This record gives sequence, structure tokens and C-alpha cells, in this order.
Amino acid sequence: MAPTTPDRFDWPSTIGNFILNFGALELAVLETLKRALPEARWGRLAKLSFHERVHCLRRLIEDSRFDAHRADFLRFFERLEPMRDLRNHLAHAVMTNTVSEDLNTCTQALKLPHQVSGLSNEECRGVCFEELFQQLQPLADLTSELIALQKQSGLT
Repeated sequence: MAPTTPDRFDWPSTIGNFILNFGALELAVLETLKRALPEARWGRLAKLSFHERVHCLRRLIEDSRFDAHRADFLRFFERLEPMRDLRNHLAHAVMTNTVSEDLNTCTQALKLPHQVSGLSNEECRGVCFEELFQQLQPLADLTSELIALQKQSGLT
């Protein structure tokens, strides 16, 4: 799956595109749960947070008929966690500008508010633009992986 990519390569469009691509992943999680659960149970889960839904999906995979694909699902969950952390980081971060000691380089990064107050730059590097942009394709790949796992495990 190709990610939705920004028309412009700047912070606002790249953050927005990451959030939109993450929404596609969230929809894939919802669809997987909807197909795997009885309708009565699904209705309650649809109202939970993304983190809670992923937890429910993980428990379902660990406790059910998905033995043949359990290892693949567990690898998916391992790869999902850093993306979820990045999405949460973006939702709460502030833009910072750091000037090098020689005053020749200025670096912009997204850092959490508690990271900015009192820590040295080495302790709270934050997320740089290139790092964020490079995560668009792995995020799309993660969504494709979940959709493929749905099909392989008979949840289509």
C-alpha cells in the first residue's frame, strides 16, 4: 500500500498526512475486530480508544483460533507500538528550534513539553522532519500487513 503523501514537504502537511495514514491503520484494526467478534461484543469495542482496541485484538489473537497466524500477528503488534508512540508524540509535541554551539546550524524538532523544560538537547532529541517523513511508508506497510493478515486468517 502506498501512503498518502503530502502535496508540500513541510511540517504541517507531513504531520497531517501521518495522522491521516494512521487513521487508515485504525480503520483496519476496527475492521479486523468487527469481522472477528460477535456483533454484541463489537458494539462495545467500537467506542474504546485505539490503544484499548489494539489490546482487545491482541488478546483475541492470543486466545483464539488464530494459531496458524499468531506469530505474524504478534510481529505486527511489535511494529505497531512505535507507530502508536509516534502518533501520540505528534499529538502532544511542540516545535522547538535548537542552534548549534558554533551558531551555524539550526535544527527543528517536535518535542514533548516536559522534554523541553530542563533537559539538555542530547537527552530529548525529539522527532526531526526527515524521521517523520520516512515513517509514512512503514506506516502504510503496517496497514497493508494487517489487511493481509485479515485475509490469511479468514476474516474477510
